[in-house]
Amino acid sequence: MERKRWSEDSAMRVTLPILVLALLLAYGCQKREPSHRVESLQQPRAASLPALDAPPPTEAPTARINLEVARDVTLSAEVSDSLDSALILYCHIAIAVKSDTVFRDTSLSEYELGRDGFPYYRGLRNGDEELFLVLNDRPNANKVIRLLLRSKKVHRVDTLPDFTVDQLNSHRCTKLTDYSEFLSDDSVSYNPFLVYVNTDSGFVLDTPATRIENVSEYGGFYGFSPDENLHVAKRH
Repeated sequence: MERKRWSEDSAMRVTLPILVLALLLAYGCQKREPSHRVESLQQPRAASLPALDAPPPTEAPTARINLEVARDVTLSAEVSDSLDSALILYCHIAIAVKSDTVFRDTSLSEYELGRDGFPYYRGLRNGDEELFLVLNDRPNANKVIRLLLRSKKVHRVDTLPDFTVDQLNSHRCTKLTDYSEFLSDDSVSYNPFLVYVNTDSGFVLDTPATRIENVSEYGGFYGFSPDENLHVAKRH
């Protein structure tokens, strides 16, 4: 009996560690498997790189127009902005006479073309020529740019108030230089009236008449340019 009990105890001592080891191995395999799966899911993806031979992006071509304003006189310009369907602004104006460029505006100044009769061209009795362009000077009032052409070259460039074509063809025309700032019912910022007349030499400023007009309006003449800091009393 004692020998049999000893045999059973010995068998238990041998079998028990084997069972514990088997359980530990099985548990270890179950723990490592999900860890391995998580690592495989978290592997970084290779970044998507552009092809080395891909062409660089190109800018859309700038729209440009060409106008024949008179015989041998052409105008070209780039589209700058479109305020609405009826008003397109242009910049980089170039004027050519017989294919030779005689005037070029390389600034970002914007012009209105094809509206209200502009650009407007006319020949003068003395053989010179005038070309008028409308300059969009927002938020200020528009200006008219006068180019005096002599011997197929630009002889003079003047900035005028916002005259219409009918006014340019009138014998005498008076117009404010810009918008006035009304300070009260009787007081405004100085905004001179300019008087222009048509002569054989073109549409020119009548200086004596301009002085008289402003003295009559403001009680004095304070220059040909507006001054928002100069407050004057209106007499009419």
